[in-house]
Amino acid sequence: MKISDIVKKDFLVFDSQEPLSTAAKKLAQAGVSEAPVVQKKRYISMFSTSDIARVLVKESVFGKPEQADFRLKRNDPLFKHIRHFTATLSPESDIISACLVLLHKNVDVIPVLGKNKSVAGVVLASDLRKTMAQMLSEGGKVPTRGIPEGDEPDKLSSEGKGNTTLDIILHYVQRNGSAKAEEVSKKFGLPMHELEDYALCLEKHGLLRVEYDIFGKMKLHKLE
Repeated sequence: MKISDIVKKDFLVFDSQEPLSTAAKKLAQAGVSEAPVVQKKRYISMFSTSDIARVLVKESVFGKPEQADFRLKRNDPLFKHIRHFTATLSPESDIISACLVLLHKNVDVIPVLGKNKSVAGVVLASDLRKTMAQMLSEGGKVPTRGIPEGDEPDKLSSEGKGNTTLDIILHYVQRNGSAKAEEVSKKFGLPMHELEDYALCLEKHGLLRVEYDIFGKMKLHKLE
């Protein structure tokens, strides 16, 4: 089963220049926790209720949370307050790709990208859970797949591929036995802080091992 079988084509989407207050109101009216953001029709990130919370709460010099003055930011363009979100799917992605996103990212909505990074639709976590439950209840076999040998992209992208960022990082480390985080970051054009987040998620679920040298630099290792 492909993502195109469960994708929602009627969904909320924001423009990056939209005022923060307007976007917050639309989320509330739509009854959803997050939605994709586009710039010149190209997907750039997600905007969620967590982003709104970060605007409403600030920390004092002593680290104690305080209420921020939302009036100073309510007309800010949305792009100033969105989080960087790289976990996306393509219409040709399979169910396992979507499950990996749910496993490692706390999301309710996963953007599905078409040509030129346009948002072709979204996959709701609730729909994905129903699909998986139905497959298991009917005795169906959950599909699996791997990245073909030698078919490893130089840049992380889900366009036209059934591979998530997590898949590609894990496959690279498994094939090479080990790899420095800087090496993986450079090869796939992934910011170091994001690469580290993905690596720690993979380690948390027992898929690879992470170690640090005396300079605090990360290295990823295949599990023996």
